Amino acid sequence: MKKIFLGLTIILFLLQSCSKDDVIPTEGDLENTQAQSEKPLSKTEIDKIIMKSLKMKRDFHWKDVSDHVLWSALQYGENVLTIGYGNGIDDFENKSTVYQKKVKKDIIDQVIAIENKNNLGVKQDSKLLLNEERDLTFLDMRVRAMETIITLRKNPKVRYIEPIGYNFSFQTKQAAKSPGCGREIQNLNPNDYKEFFQTINGINKSIGKIPWNFYSYHKIDKAWTEGNTAGKDVTVGIIDTGTSTQQYLLNDGFENDLSFRRFITKYGIFADSWWPSSTDYDGYNDRCGHGTSMASVIGAPFNDMGNRAPIGVAPRCNLVTYRAAGDVFLDDSFQGRRGVAKAFNRLADRSDVKIISLSMGGVISWGNIEDAVKRATRKGKLIFCAAGTSTGLLADAGAQNIVIFPARMRQTVAVTGLEEGAVYEECDKCHYGSEVMFSVLMERNSDRTVPVLSYYNAKTDYVGGSSVATAMMAGVAALVWSKDLSQNREQVLRAMKRGSHLYPNKDSRYGYGMINALRAVNFVE
Repeated sequence: MKKIFLGLTIILFLLQSCSKDDVIPTEGDLENTQAQSEKPLSKTEIDKIIMKSLKMKRDFHWKDVSDHVLWSALQYGENVLTIGYGNGIDDFENKSTVYQKKVKKDIIDQVIAIENKNNLGVKQDSKLLLNEERDLTFLDMRVRAMETIITLRKNPKVRYIEPIGYNFSFQTKQAAKSPGCGREIQNLNPNDYKEFFQTINGINKSIGKIPWNFYSYHKIDKAWTEGNTAGKDVTVGIIDTGTSTQQYLLNDGFENDLSFRRFITKYGIFADSWWPSSTDYDGYNDRCGHGTSMASVIGAPFNDMGNRAPIGVAPRCNLVTYRAAGDVFLDDSFQGRRGVAKAFNRLADRSDVKIISLSMGGVISWGNIEDAVKRATRKGKLIFCAAGTSTGLLADAGAQNIVIFPARMRQTVAVTGLEEGAVYEECDKCHYGSEVMFSVLMERNSDRTVPVLSYYNAKTDYVGGSSVATAMMAGVAALVWSKDLSQNREQVLRAMKRGSHLYPNKDSRYGYGMINALRAVNFVE
């Protein structure tokens, strides 16, 4: 069975449930009937407001809703409010200045005073202050009073406030319990790969399987021979659901005689708990399967094990993987959103990490993740994000026209997928839009997708959607960067654009189109 990742069934359900004959209440309509008594809106009413924004603007920010809507959303999110503070929208990096410390203290004191006045809090600020990120200017606090919302929004030192605990998680009966997850084992069709040979000690020897789209469309195998780098000395950070402890080639076999002098380092920063204050991380092991597939696509090594295993795009790069979320849909997991922001922040501080790959996302823009992405970009990281993939029937839904968050941020590189066929045949589940920068051909006419290492050792699988497209582009960036390690992110990105099919033009749905990895490597300045 074909595996498609980044399943946004939530978009599909709500778009299909809001036909032209349906009446979608406006904020004004809802508040006229409910604001007088300060009764919270229902979750369905809030979700309809979110969907109305998505249909009209292809985006949603909490700053665009009224005080009453935001306060209502708090009621369905453990009353956890994220407060971004600072002197303007670009003051997101916490440098522990006297000014920043004073602003933070004043905001905390203000919240405590209002909450206590309304008999909704306690006098110990440790009970209201739940979390603060060391290197970013935001904090999470327990807020229950409408007055707190109104007061904070009037404070010029508050950049944003958001109900970070709110989960936008409508599900259809057909929806998977954990979107994008799956630890299947699938035997590979011989038409979906070819053996990669290298002369070793005078013997022409197979050292792994090259997936069909690597050699047929993106010339990745040709790029391996250009300077014989294959991503050597470049470190890629992967923010996802973790990495399997059972797949030998992503553990002890990651560095072997064929893919040598490299490393894979794994971290777990996802707290599998609904408690907002929980920091009881449950390790780096991938319990979903998605992160393992992405690690395989980017950096699975050259190998001569058994029947040979699929090779990644950059088989000599280093990997730093983070288990930051339980599945790929960030809008239904408070802990996942916190984990992703934290992972971006930690990768930003690693001087060896040049590239970050995120094959996850959601429909809502979240300030804490925006801050973390901006800080990582400021630190010189090249960030690739999935444009989105939806499950279910999309003929009339319109979900494909929404590039998800954070791929739609200008600081990230949005990637989508294509299907074999006519020139730029759209994958029936991939998302497209003006924010897309690159497209990757990842689905066959047969509906089979890209061969990867399975979650389980000595087994194989297939992976599809914009997830695999994103991981492939992160791997290509490693090939380009390894040609000359002195390059910066702008130079690498420029070479990748020049090596793409539609350059110098940019299509409104497919960006610069499909990349030729060999050409991109040769365009290194």
